[in-house]
Amino acid sequence: MKGDYSTNAGLLAPPPRKTNTDSTSSSDQAERIRQLEEENKALKGRVEQLSQFARSAAHDLKEPLRMIASYTTLLERTLGTELDPRAADFLEQISSSAQRAYALLDSMLQYAALSYREITLTDVDLNEVLRQVLANLQLRIRESGAHIEAGPLPVVHANAELMVQVFQNLLSNAIKFTPPDRRPHIQIRSTELPAAWQIEVADNGIGIPADQLEKIFEAFERGHAGRNYEGTGLGLAITQRILERLGGTIRVASEEGAGSTFILTLPKQA
Repeated sequence: MKGDYSTNAGLLAPPPRKTNTDSTSSSDQAERIRQLEEENKALKGRVEQLSQFARSAAHDLKEPLRMIASYTTLLERTLGTELDPRAADFLEQISSSAQRAYALLDSMLQYAALSYREITLTDVDLNEVLRQVLANLQLRIRESGAHIEAGPLPVVHANAELMVQVFQNLLSNAIKFTPPDRRPHIQIRSTELPAAWQIEVADNGIGIPADQLEKIFEAFERGHAGRNYEGTGLGLAITQRILERLGGTIRVASEEGAGSTFILTLPKQA
């Protein structure tokens, strides 16, 4: 019976009092959370200011670059045969450099904008997207002799304008990064997954070395072989960021010298 009494006494014992130490600890924690929230808000503000400055600077730089390229072309046309070969080469170098810088700034603006722009998602027919991209690239396709095969493509939950940019980046790269002695051959196919669609864009281009596969989607990363080709080095970084904003993914399987296959996943239609 004594054992029973001791058990009952333990069960009926009042709960321990909340000490001043507990109250102080809780108050300190709340204050720390408030401070962190304020610091985070201030940091976001500074990041937005920096982003706005970069956008303004890029816009301001684009106009003088455009003027340099335009006036250089005008000089070439005006002087014509009066230019000696060396001077003509100098003007060509100036013009092409200005055009590359303009394209780089334009790509940087696109890349930065993807972090903050609002994106409207709708059901997008990828067959229509591909038709528009093929129309946009018809001159490059004809000049390169590229052969493009595409099976039926699905309707996905995405943004039509951004999907045009994704397909155009991938097809442009497939054409550009094909050796000059090889006719570009591009295959586009789709596979239905439980919760998404998988789209594959395969080419027969220069391929990507195994040690560069993980870096290829980084900004300004073009790989060793890719440095011999013109471009800004932002196309795949932009493509990856677009797909992330759309709730999708992108990865690549490649063999150096034997082409690459870019594998996308996109949410099914709503």
